[in-house]
Amino acid sequence: MAHAPEPTDLRGALRRREEFLAQVPSWYRGEAHFAATNVFCLAILWLALRGISRPAWWDFAMIPVAFLYANYFEWRLHRGPLHHRTRFSILYDRHTLQHHASFQHDSMAIRDLRELRMVLFPLPALFVAALLDLPLLVAVGRLVSPNAGRIFFGVAFGYYLLYEWCHLAYHMPESSWMGGNPVTRWLRTTHTRHHDPKRMLRKNFNVTFPIFDALMGTLEK
Repeated sequence: MAHAPEPTDLRGALRRREEFLAQVPSWYRGEAHFAATNVFCLAILWLALRGISRPAWWDFAMIPVAFLYANYFEWRLHRGPLHHRTRFSILYDRHTLQHHASFQHDSMAIRDLRELRMVLFPLPALFVAALLDLPLLVAVGRLVSPNAGRIFFGVAFGYYLLYEWCHLAYHMPESSWMGGNPVTRWLRTTHTRHHDPKRMLRKNFNVTFPIFDALMGTLEK
């Protein structure tokens, strides 16, 4: 059973954010967290893609397939464990009880880079994502070709980094280059609606591009 985060008013959300921020270790730096996310993700992608040799057209056909798979996985994970208690309760606790309680539709922007601890995934999560995608590399590699497997993995795991960039952009101040560009403003709309406590369990579960929200009837523009 899902539970809406408390409190739900603007002043309460900011107070809740201060409470979580007080628990952030003094050594934490949001910019270092984001930089490390990029470095580790790009290193894993380089290791996976460097083995591609003379790919054929059917290898590149894996790009849209992998992208749609990743977009569905994002939608399903967000609609499920991130907003409903399961045996993986840490996902629910971090996302619903911490992230949504701190950033609501009328208080989306971070005010301090240390608040990125409440926006970005913990670093171990990217290695878990890579391990989850690894069987797909092997399976597609055997069913299609080794090149196709590597390309599928590259797109599916690269989607993780895309998610982090998009999600961070939506929570940056609109006065910043990352939060104020036209693409961010366009994509931020649906995510902002999702942060409304009245909508978060029903609408706009895609964070990057609302493909499966549109397909599954959960898109609210």
